[in-house]
Amino acid sequence: MEAEESVNYEAEAAREGWAPLEQWKGDPEKWKSAEQFVEDGKNISGILKHRVEKLDERVNQLLESNQKLNELSQKQLKKEQDEKQKVISELEEMRKRAVTEGDGDAFAQADKQIQELRTPEKPQTPQLDPLAEQWLSDNSWYKTDDTLAAFADGIADRIAGSGFRGQAYYNELTKRVKDTFPDKFKNPNRDKPNGVETAGEQVVASKDRTFEKLPKDAKDAYAQFKRDIPGFSKEQYLASYDWE
Repeated sequence: MEAEESVNYEAEAAREGWAPLEQWKGDPEKWKSAEQFVEDGKNISGILKHRVEKLDERVNQLLESNQKLNELSQKQLKKEQDEKQKVISELEEMRKRAVTEGDGDAFAQADKQIQELRTPEKPQTPQLDPLAEQWLSDNSWYKTDDTLAAFADGIADRIAGSGFRGQAYYNELTKRVKDTFPDKFKNPNRDKPNGVETAGEQVVASKDRTFEKLPKDAKDAYAQFKRDIPGFSKEQYLASYDWE
């Protein structure tokens, strides 16, 4: 049977700061032998490693939960948008029929409902204290980056539990996020993508579907709409007219 490999505890302990009793400057009752010092160090390392692993697990859980919540929100939002678009499409058909039939009241009612549905709703946000509002304004990544947001949420209670309050709390939160994810903050200013359409651009009628191409009864119907609906334009009429 081979003998177990001997361990030079004194050399290993000395590398970690251990000193013999005659060189020990602390309380003699707290001095440890080299072997005990090494074994205790292994136990502490194991505990720290376990804590780091648990922290990583917790961060991963937060990221996964945040992702699932975001997916659920996106699905619900898409469902609402699809239902809204379906109603708008039905109203647009009603508006076209109203134009064809010369029904000004039906046109005005359908057009009003379409405009109301297309008007973005103002989001209702909870009231925040001024420091929180300023922090959100200065750190837009919290609303745009799920990974950073999940990490910030995961360490928020720990920072507060460490005694940070007020502005110091938000400064520490920002510091820890940036220290953990430095690559995400290398290029904070990004160019806007090319080719994005400007909001509010209007689609104009093609050269084959101009007002002059309309039949006489359609032009007469437009004249009636113009009288009955303040501000009603030829562009609106052409967009609603059923050319088929």
